[in-house]
Amino acid sequence: MRILKAIGGAAMAAVFGGALVSCGPVNRPLTPAALQARGLKPGEGYIVATFQQKTVMPSGKMENLPGAEASVTIKGPTDDTRVWLEPYAQGPGQSVMVKGARSEVLAIPMPAGQYSVTGWSLIGQRMTATVSVSNRLPMNVPFEVKAGEATYVGRVNALTIVGRSLIGIPVFGHGFVIVTDRFAEDQSRIAKTYPTIKSSTIRRSNVPAGYLSEMKRIADTPEESGWKKFLGQ
Repeated sequence: MRILKAIGGAAMAAVFGGALVSCGPVNRPLTPAALQARGLKPGEGYIVATFQQKTVMPSGKMENLPGAEASVTIKGPTDDTRVWLEPYAQGPGQSVMVKGARSEVLAIPMPAGQYSVTGWSLIGQRMTATVSVSNRLPMNVPFEVKAGEATYVGRVNALTIVGRSLIGIPVFGHGFVIVTDRFAEDQSRIAKTYPTIKSSTIRRSNVPAGYLSEMKRIADTPEESGWKKFLGQ
């Protein structure tokens, strides 16, 4: 629960908002087989990360359950370089996600250039609707992808908080996504999962520190009243 303390108790609710909206093509993680078949094109590098998802049950017990669908969004130099980090893999030649191919180690080949983490989201099911929470304000956590190298953006930790409905059935309540630096552990995991990525080419980034700073900034920023939003003030 150190993550909760880092954001700051009651202030944590201030980081929640509506669902994220993305325009243009979206790139998602590839399976090791798909990445090997595709290869790395000239001028490309990798975005790599690991993913961990836990669920806090109504009893307060933390379980290793998938909980809500979680993702981190990344914006690149153009609309064609948008990325979703999420624990699903995309098969070779397919343009849609393959559900069921869950992986805790993620890799995406992308053109070299300047990138930025722009947000996170959790999408869960309640009795009568699909509910989502995300960063309330825009985020900007910059990093660089270099040709021939793999940029490690951290371990994505998704925490889903499950409550109970009026009839006592566990339902999605809230949650959040944080990014931490576990480079010493993850470097070898990534290289073992993706043999095409050599351990020596994996570089650490400043994304985890920048991400936490942005989460704190959002939590500390007062939310505007509904009237101010309506009037555009």
